[in-house]
Amino acid sequence: MLYRGNPNYYPILERSRQLWAELEAETGQDILTRCGGLSIGTKDGPYLTALLETTRTNGAEHVILSREDMAARYPQHNLRPDDIAVYDPHAGALRTDRAVTAAIEAAQANGATIHTDTPIDSITETTDGVIIASGERPGPTRTSSSPPGAGPDASCRTT
Repeated sequence: MLYRGNPNYYPILERSRQLWAELEAETGQDILTRCGGLSIGTKDGPYLTALLETTRTNGAEHVILSREDMAARYPQHNLRPDDIAVYDPHAGALRTDRAVTAAIEAAQANGATIHTDTPIDSITETTDGVIIASGERPGPTRTSSSPPGAGPDASCRTT
């Protein structure tokens, strides 16, 4: 999956792709639909320049498509003469509803207790996981890894 910006995020994206595949295998759910993706813009414009810089820094697989290439492969896109596209063969659509459901099911299958509709007061990272605190539950809950979407407003937590 290509990323424009800080090159340090690319390994995180690669790891997430692996983890989605593991979750799909464990649960039988289709979570990440791999369909490839196009980034289209001005050849020397700031967006594609930054995207390609990060892509090359990380050695990410990609294909640069000229206006002519695009006309042959994707005729529905009518590019301007100075436009190009960057094809990312690993891009896809994440089905977030299935991802959350599958993660909860996998967590339960591995012994986790799920607390729904529980407001989270704080999440503290430790060397071996996280500590999740809620004013509605006595004492903090310790987990060995943070659940998907572990923001303070998430409605489900694994422990």
